[in-house]
Amino acid sequence: MLEDSQVTARKREQEETEAIYDKLSKFLDQYCIKYGITSVFDARRLQETNLVVFAAEKANITDDFIKEYNKANTGTPAGKP
Repeated sequence: MLEDSQVTARKREQEETEAIYDKLSKFLDQYCIKYGITSVFDARRLQETNLVVFAAEKANITDDFIKEYNKANTGTPAGKP
């Protein structure tokens, strides 16, 4: 029963998040083309694995990406739960 509910929960999560991940991925592709970025790394994973010893602060595009995404996707926010 636990396993069934976990499978159901994972399926529901995928259904709920797939569209936004696709939208974010497409926007990230456009963002990278616009700024000539050839590689994007997940900083959290890099810290966990110690694969990167040093990365300049200006290499972190997170805040700028969020600002540009929000600017390009201004709309009415989803209803409050």
